[in-house]
Amino acid sequence: MERPTFTNDEITILNNSTYVVNATEKTVSFTKEFKELFWAKYSEGTSPRQIVVEAGFDAAMFTDNRLWGLVTTLRRLKEKGLPFTNGRNHTSKKSKFDMPKTPKKPKFTLANVTDKDIKKLMHQVAYMSQELEFLKKIILIDGGKKSK
Repeated sequence: MERPTFTNDEITILNNSTYVVNATEKTVSFTKEFKELFWAKYSEGTSPRQIVVEAGFDAAMFTDNRLWGLVTTLRRLKEKGLPFTNGRNHTSKKSKFDMPKTPKKPKFTLANVTDKDIKKLMHQVAYMSQELEFLKKIILIDGGKKSK
């Protein structure tokens, strides 16, 4: 299913709004003030659709997916402790405690595996096994010492 797009008239209306930084056929970038207003009202229990209507937008322009996507984006920013910004630029502060992202699934299947792929995977397994053994030794060495 294809994502609904904005018409040229809707783009013009959105770009003329004081709450919109930029609108294109597929995206809307809201101002910092609108995001703060939206989050405050949403936190009080107001529905996303009601918030955009109260802000002066035509509710028919926004699908439920688009509205809940905004809620999700704002929630994630709040959870990470990042401030709301104008537009879509978010400066991410990486913490040393952030977990790394899960590696993507390999693009090959058993039907099209070559000898080169098998050798590469065997090398990766051997390398990771060595890393694991190294980490085990470090843990064992540190485990015998008392912390200060």
